Amino acid sequence: MSRKILGLVVVLSLGVQSAALSSEQAPMYSEDFVLSVEECDPVREQFTHPFTGQRLHREIHELKGDVCIYSEEMPGGMAMDCNWPVNDLSTLSAQYKQLSNAKSVTVSNGVTTVDGEEIDSLLEMYLSTGVCTFRF
Repeated sequence: MSRKILGLVVVLSLGVQSAALSSEQAPMYSEDFVLSVEECDPVREQFTHPFTGQRLHREIHELKGDVCIYSEEMPGGMAMDCNWPVNDLSTLSAQYKQLSNAKSVTVSNGVTTVDGEEIDSLLEMYLSTGVCTFRF
């Protein structure tokens, strides 16, 4: 998923009911990152948080058993840690690419809309099922 959707999911998980962003900036994820997600190839990149403008890092660490270990810095000294199931990596990579290329992303009451089309957000599911967790 793109940094926009990650930011939106974080905002939603903290109690905001809806949020929207439009894209007038560079792609949210590099092509290298999107490709690395699909294969769980280790990569670390810097990104600009869509709400705060902070420069933060995200990293694919390693493939460990049947999960891909991922972490992302969040504003306020928080972080998100994920154990992505390897069976989801191709779909997750495609979703990151879709979000990265989106002109608009809206999240409202748990429904993610990309360029006017509702999607089943893996990250939202991961947050609700514990695949991804926050560190404070």
